[in-house]
Amino acid sequence: MFGFSEGKRYNSFVGYYRRRYGERLQKLVLDAGFSCPNRDGTVGRGGCTYCDNAAFHPGYSTPGKPLLTQIDEGIEFQKVRYPRARHYLAYFQAYSNTYGPLDRLKALYEEVLSHPEVVGIVIGTRPDCVDEKKLDYLAGLASGRVLSGWQRSLRRAPGPTVQAPVPDTLTAPIVVVEYGIESCHDSTLRHINRGHSFECARKAVEMTAERGIDTGAHFILGLPGETREMLLDQCGLISSLPLRSVKFHQLQIVRGNMPPTPQPSTVPVLMNILTLSSTSSNACAPTFTSNGSPARSRPAS
Repeated sequence: MFGFSEGKRYNSFVGYYRRRYGERLQKLVLDAGFSCPNRDGTVGRGGCTYCDNAAFHPGYSTPGKPLLTQIDEGIEFQKVRYPRARHYLAYFQAYSNTYGPLDRLKALYEEVLSHPEVVGIVIGTRPDCVDEKKLDYLAGLASGRVLSGWQRSLRRAPGPTVQAPVPDTLTAPIVVVEYGIESCHDSTLRHINRGHSFECARKAVEMTAERGIDTGAHFILGLPGETREMLLDQCGLISSLPLRSVKFHQLQIVRGNMPPTPQPSTVPVLMNILTLSSTSSNACAPTFTSNGSPARSRPAS
């Protein structure tokens, strides 16, 4: 949709949304008290070997605290660093945020969308925690069919040239689903106790994208057993997915989670992936983002 206009080989999250909506949209991390099927025995126990959710909780985002309170405190927290931000995306980050009955999901998502400064939701989850009914609901939410009368006025901020018509008013919330895929190799997924296959991830991404929902994915570079060649081989598979955004994390081993295993350097590989993917013919024109955050702080479960 948008070219690489920031002098980088990828579209950054901030730049992409600024060009699409005319202003900076800042994420607010939320903890809605979800768990994972890989922790409660449905798929497995103990979770993925790298997972340390406590590592990416800002002080305002704690389980049990009302979501609207988390949002209010998060806005005050973000204003220190981003004083010009006026609207926010509520980021359901901790664990798997579609892992629950649909009625519960509706109540949580619609609660945060009632906040006057929230213009959308970003949902981090696992590919085995969605189904057609949940995705149909999210598609209805994104199209404006669910929340009749919902709207937010946007404030166009000075910045890079907008490359598409920017709306003055949103009449439906922004809805993004981000899947933790982590690797395209099933042998790696088994090794890290992921509990699902790459084919499961592909199906979830395709089901989401075909409903017009913005779809993202997270991958970890440097997982045990993956060689440089395996990492580069993933480029074609990643680019074949109908993704709007991609986030690459480098692996950081948390003490007690993984046995020490020598890992290949991932920085040159990351640059190669960005180069190969940015020249791909993927029709969805993904926004490739990389923030250099360690795998332990990866948001999409």
